[in-house]
Amino acid sequence: MSTGVPEHRLSLPTKPEVLSLLSALEAYLPYSLPLYRRLQFYLAHPSDPTGPPHAHIFQAFAKGLDGQRSKPRPAGGGGRLLQDERPDAIESMLQRPWLAAHVDLSRSGETQIWVFANWECPSGKDYPMPSPVLF
Repeated sequence: MSTGVPEHRLSLPTKPEVLSLLSALEAYLPYSLPLYRRLQFYLAHPSDPTGPPHAHIFQAFAKGLDGQRSKPRPAGGGGRLLQDERPDAIESMLQRPWLAAHVDLSRSGETQIWVFANWECPSGKDYPMPSPVLF
């Protein structure tokens, strides 16, 4: 019996999914650097595939002006929010509020959650990036 509530399942993100998220975070450097570097480490040092997954990546995007996401997502899609999107759809999606987090609860005593939200960045119109200084 369907309750009308979407079903969500956590799954380990694939390498292409993490790379898609990294490219989105790259547009917000240096503000997204902590999560960006954590995801790079995640790719370089994957967890044991035979053991239980400890790290998960969470992504959330605001709905568009029409109240719809840019593309329906599969129920078991885990972190597939940026995968297989058209470049113009990704650009439109990144203009709306979104956040991403890397959660690893196996690291007791260490940082367990890294979060980035694009609304924490100053807009380019109001705060232009400083030009590089060459010495």
